[in-house]
Amino acid sequence: MNKNKRLIYISLLAAQGVVITMLERAIPFPFAFAPGAKLGLANIITLLAIFTLPYKDSLKVVWMRLLISTLLGGTLSTFLYSFAGAFLSYGGMLLVRLLGPKRVSMIGISATGGILHNLWFGWCSEYRGRRQLCDTLAYNRSKRRFG
Repeated sequence: MNKNKRLIYISLLAAQGVVITMLERAIPFPFAFAPGAKLGLANIITLLAIFTLPYKDSLKVVWMRLLISTLLGGTLSTFLYSFAGAFLSYGGMLLVRLLGPKRVSMIGISATGGILHNLWFGWCSEYRGRRQLCDTLAYNRSKRRFG
């Protein structure tokens, strides 16, 4: 694949990932226990990039999809959470893929990415909950002392 075809392919994958992300944001999520959680349908595009492109180019697809989808409908905090989750799951999928097709299937690689992404969001939600609790307790203590 020459350079122009490769760049067009990377752009098309990133564009498809952005469209899937936007459609996924439009789907109401019925579970209130995990705010911000998604189905992870754009993971399909990341998996396709990992299997059809060199690692450097598949990283470009993930980066472009993340950046453009955040610019189209996100905030700075959305970007930071998604950045960490996307690259944690991407790295995990790459490591599992190195085990080879005899040990892990494409479904296993995709599941690894989803599990790592959800673990990241679970940890962040737990940390944010502890942080809010600590801030509330500190506010109540200072209110009792000073006022």
